[in-house]
Amino acid sequence: ISLLYTIKFEVMLKNIVVVALAINLCVGFYLPAIAPVNYCSEGISTCKNSALPVLVNRLDSTESAIPYDYTKFDFCDIDPSKSPPSENLGQVLFGDRYHVSQYQLSWKKNEQCKKLCTRKYSKGNTDDVNKVQALKKIIALNYVHHWVVDNMPVAWCIKNRMDPSGKDICTTSFPLGCYFEKNGKTDSNCVNADKVGARFWFCIMY
Repeated sequence: ISLLYTIKFEVMLKNIVVVALAINLCVGFYLPAIAPVNYCSEGISTCKNSALPVLVNRLDSTESAIPYDYTKFDFCDIDPSKSPPSENLGQVLFGDRYHVSQYQLSWKKNEQCKKLCTRKYSKGNTDDVNKVQALKKIIALNYVHHWVVDNMPVAWCIKNRMDPSGKDICTTSFPLGCYFEKNGKTDSNCVNADKVGARFWFCIMY
């Protein structure tokens, strides 16, 4: 009995070693629930993916427990011709609600100064006044955007004023705009000149 047990144990051990060696020989990685996508430059007939869609997500704030859908406010419209991607269970539990925006980014193509939409408001129009007031309210409560490009969150980086080396601080969200009090004071992280974020620069590193 002891000999049979020893032989079986040695066979099991060899199988474990073989499996371990097979795992060590594997190269690469896979993120669960994320399918890899191959991109290429425009004009290549053998590749169909040259556009990088920009997905917009919910708005939330550390000063409020209420998240809002992107479409609730008067931002540039989402792309009506494209269906939003399906969220997995974890994203649904976290309150993610993705929409395909109309921002157009192309693989390895540098572009500048592209207008996406225009908004005009009139003081005499009640609907326009309500839209502006709604934006001012969520900006004052420090609501932030969460955007995604190629299944990766868009990072927002600012200079760390407390660090003598001047290293950047990066987060996976960015503010809707800047709220200024009557005395001119504002949030320390608010570095934009605009009261409402109206211009965006995308920097994609390959």
